[in-house]
Amino acid sequence: MIIDELGPPPEEFTPHIPRALSPMVRRIPTQDSAINTYLIGIDEILVLNPGPACSNHFAAISGCGGERLKWVASTSSDKSYAGGKSQIAKELGLTKKNLKSGQRLQSTEFKLFCHDHSDGLVFYLEEERVLFCNDILSAEKGDPIYDMCVTLAKKLRPKRIAPAHGQIIENFGSNLGQRLTELLVPS
Repeated sequence: MIIDELGPPPEEFTPHIPRALSPMVRRIPTQDSAINTYLIGIDEILVLNPGPACSNHFAAISGCGGERLKWVASTSSDKSYAGGKSQIAKELGLTKKNLKSGQRLQSTEFKLFCHDHSDGLVFYLEEERVLFCNDILSAEKGDPIYDMCVTLAKKLRPKRIAPAHGQIIENFGSNLGQRLTELLVPS
């Protein structure tokens, strides 16, 4: 396999199959792989972006976290991200977290900081330096969403960006602003 400067080729998405991204983060794509659901934590788990109500997806989430699932949150109120938020909270006994900018969710093992932007929320997992976002990766240069992402990424210096859609972005190197511009601005 040839690995270029952008890293390995994009991985295949398999709906409802969890994949570990790190010791503390797992990703489960929804049925049509349109939304990435993230499970954050080990002993106390946050379900981020549960997607639309779907029993197969909820079963995959439950199977991956079981009794350790504690909270559910979303980067956007849009139904594709959070349509199943109330149902999964009820079915699995989770607490719905409606965090606002400047607030944080703190568990025994992680701190997740919430930042607001014009199209929803961005969450930053301090312990692993991961920035979770929604559609900001499809924004264009000069767009307030794009500008916020670049500003926040420069400030927080994430190791990776975990979008609600598509692949994980990592390997920023030393020139973060230029690297983000290359990654975030469509060709």
